[in-house]
Amino acid sequence: SILVHLCIALILAAICLLIRDICEPGKLSQRLSNMLLYSSIFSVTATSLIIAISPRLPVIGSILFHLVVLVCVIAVVTSLLSAAIKGSWTARGLCLGTVGFVFIALARVINSTGLVDNVPTFDHGLYAAAFVDAVVMSAIVVHRAFKMRREHELAVIENTLLFKAARIDPLTELLNRRALEEDFETLLSQKERRRNVYSMLIIDVDHFKTVNDTFGHDGGDLCLKQISARFRAACRPDALCARIGGEEFVFILSTPTPDDALSFAERLRERVSQFEFGEPNAPIGRLTISVGVTDIPRGPTIRFEDVYQMADKALYTAKKTGRNRVINAANMTNISLAKRVA
Repeated sequence: SILVHLCIALILAAICLLIRDICEPGKLSQRLSNMLLYSSIFSVTATSLIIAISPRLPVIGSILFHLVVLVCVIAVVTSLLSAAIKGSWTARGLCLGTVGFVFIALARVINSTGLVDNVPTFDHGLYAAAFVDAVVMSAIVVHRAFKMRREHELAVIENTLLFKAARIDPLTELLNRRALEEDFETLLSQKERRRNVYSMLIIDVDHFKTVNDTFGHDGGDLCLKQISARFRAACRPDALCARIGGEEFVFILSTPTPDDALSFAERLRERVSQFEFGEPNAPIGRLTISVGVTDIPRGPTIRFEDVYQMADKALYTAKKTGRNRVINAANMTNISLAKRVA
């Protein structure tokens, strides 16, 4: 008898908590949610106290236990009806499952009070009704679990898209500067760092302002998209390619030797210079790029900004010495001396 009464109390508590959790958000008010929580706690604690005193007060203990059941039933029914009225399909399904449970519980409470004699309760009717209600609730919980799983998958997809949007330049679909700086340290910490040389290339489109002035910003955006497509095609999987603003781009790549980075930059420059930009019915013509290249020194304290400034100086030299060329930061001293002699 003690185990049966405790099981009933635990089932009531579980029902209150499950209804509190599985009803759709916004369909159950905070007040009703708290009522279900307190009812679940009340059913277990009150039943335990009733069991402790029932040997001395058998009739009163039985009445009190049924009153506990009634309180929980009222809490459950009130919450379900409120949520069902607000459009919760979960609550509507549970209402159907609790009809028998509510009827048997009320019948037993009425019989225990003695107000009405011989109200039919059926043998083990309360337990049968509780079992039916548990089956219905289990089915709804399974349905809710699948729904929550789908919601979780959609949330993961949405978070992935948001993460991508925060890292990708929307016009060119290359990395933005923030993502480039975040991936800089990760790339340099890879094992290949021990045997390969890492280089940074800063690329600037020559006379890009003239393109905007002549063909408008739509023509300029089209050129940036087309030149970015050339960069993506040339970019290897282990390299980083980003647009860091306007018509300026950055490559970070690993090569066996520093000369390989220069060769890559030269091939990139030739590929761009040979491409006809624009559309067939609205040609823009050919464009050129200037490239500044620098090796990334080894060491634990290498900063992105320090490497960027070295490559940017090489790019500045390329722009000042005629554009459409690749300049290595390591050779800038020789270039300056040659200009002085000239």
